[in-house]
Amino acid sequence: MMRTHVILGLLFGICHHILAETFDCYVCSYTLSGDPTYDYECVNQPWNVTKGLPHVSCSTPNQCSTRATLNPDRKTIRSVSRSCLTPDAICSGESCCNMDGVYPACEHKCRSDMCNNRNAEAWLAKDGSGAKGNHYSVTSIILIISLCYFIF
Repeated sequence: MMRTHVILGLLFGICHHILAETFDCYVCSYTLSGDPTYDYECVNQPWNVTKGLPHVSCSTPNQCSTRATLNPDRKTIRSVSRSCLTPDAICSGESCCNMDGVYPACEHKCRSDMCNNRNAEAWLAKDGSGAKGNHYSVTSIILIISLCYFIF
């Protein structure tokens, strides 16, 4: 009888471990303030955070998350938070941005060790304008002009 309980306990533990995947996540936060460099390592280098607990253990169904709020022009990061959270979609997909509302919000979700390490600056506007619309490279423009030349 005792042997049966031990075997059942071991099987339960093994099944729980298989079903509830465990991984570590970075934990930090940044909020734009009078000194924009204060806690900025949370934005672009979470592995260098020295304040508080730098990482926590996380397990499914939770996931590692990096969330950022940007200024409307997407030139400045207003806030970033990294943690282990229950799934709550700002938008669908592993990494995406929701541009609706006053402040654009971006999120990256993942389930592996320290996977919430992406540089939140990647969500800033690439051209510096923050404007939505089409942006063409010089190569694309030359290709279009050449194509027009040969057609006409």
